Amino acid sequence: MAAGHSKRSVARQLDMTLNTVMRFSRATTPEEMFTGQWQSRATPLDAYKPYLDQRWQEGCTNAWKLWEEIIEEGYSRGYNSVRSYVSQVLRGKLQSVGPRPPSAHAVTRWILTHPDGLAESDRPPQGRAGELP
Repeated sequence: MAAGHSKRSVARQLDMTLNTVMRFSRATTPEEMFTGQWQSRATPLDAYKPYLDQRWQEGCTNAWKLWEEIIEEGYSRGYNSVRSYVSQVLRGKLQSVGPRPPSAHAVTRWILTHPDGLAESDRPPQGRAGELP
């Protein structure tokens, strides 16, 4: 197009349909490139999203558990849509919270392992034994 290639040639090279290349070439903003019938389409999960959001805020972060709960409320679809919603939408909200606290297993290992046997990142800061930084 700008480099002298035809739209049909670009479609072949990118393994896209000619209509897709035409739509992309007409777009004036990135958002216009990603419009289509699949965008903002209602899904069976939409009715349950407020409940999922609420349960997430209450601390239930297990997608399988959330799926089981909405099945009891009448949701009749599969697990994958709930897993996708949790990973793409809800976990995205969680990212701003901060780092995940260490597991009980990790803390137990830190306590029971001699400092020389720990990875450098898990060792206590240098100083007197028992002294906190």
